[in-house]
Amino acid sequence: MTLPHIRPVLLPAVIACSIIALAITACSQSIAPATTHSTPSSAPPAGAAAIASVPPTSTAPATVPSSPTPPAQPTPTATATPRPTAAPAPTPIPTATPIPTPTPSPLATVLGKFSGAARATVEGATLIITSSGIPDHSSPYFPRTDSRYTPYAGPNTAYRQNPNTVQTQTLVFRLPLVPQPAAALSATPLGPIGVCINGIPFYNQYAGPSQPLTNEINSFDQYNGHPQMSGQYHYHVEPLSVTAMHGRGALLGFLLDGYPVYGPQENGRILTSADLDQFHGHTHTTSEYPQGTYHYHFTADAPYLNGAGFYGVPGSFSPR
Repeated sequence: MTLPHIRPVLLPAVIACSIIALAITACSQSIAPATTHSTPSSAPPAGAAAIASVPPTSTAPATVPSSPTPPAQPTPTATATPRPTAAPAPTPIPTATPIPTPTPSPLATVLGKFSGAARATVEGATLIITSSGIPDHSSPYFPRTDSRYTPYAGPNTAYRQNPNTVQTQTLVFRLPLVPQPAAALSATPLGPIGVCINGIPFYNQYAGPSQPLTNEINSFDQYNGHPQMSGQYHYHVEPLSVTAMHGRGALLGFLLDGYPVYGPQENGRILTSADLDQFHGHTHTTSEYPQGTYHYHFTADAPYLNGAGFYGVPGSFSPR
């Protein structure tokens, strides 16, 4: 090609550029495509093969291996301070249930109170009191030849002795060992309705059928007793020899229903009939009965010992 218009000064540069271009083309044709194990479905252009054979250069920054991280230590948790707990109450050692002590029968607790002519025994559910009926004190009602005879020496200026004399008896009183209140009223009979601790019978407030003691009282000796026609000595009112010996608030005996009889004094006070119920008694504790019991009282006013009848179910009396 003729380049008349190109200056001679630029010719060397043009020649050099052509030579460089020819060299690049020759080099591109001499480079064989990269061999792979897989068979390509079509041969890529020579330039593309050359580019594919060059491993791609990662643009990610190089990772500097770091020191191995120690395993995470468990974060210590605050340990709760245990609250002091009260020591458990000791388990009580079971104790054997105490066997209740049998309560002595009411009358059995006072058997030792009987003396003089009286003798007390127990048969089953019955208290049996036997007596000769002879008082343990002197009296103007003993025969004058008897050493136990003594003239009347009481305060009653109207005293008038009856014609009877004390005679030995064989008296048997049968009382319930455990007295029970009666469901129905039972009047007291004439004759013995109970027995004193010295073995002398108690009589009620009558001298005879519906006859008050108004006149008969004047025949009571200095100990408030006298004999009836068969010579059975007895008390209608307070037995003064017994209260003089044991006290005016003492246990004096029992009625046939098994309930006790006490003197006229209670807690330092002298009782009257107005202090008592229709049977001439009441219920509370006594020295002999700390758990309480019904009991009768003697008083200086009528009916003296017993009122409407027996409070309890009566036993029996029989002379032998």
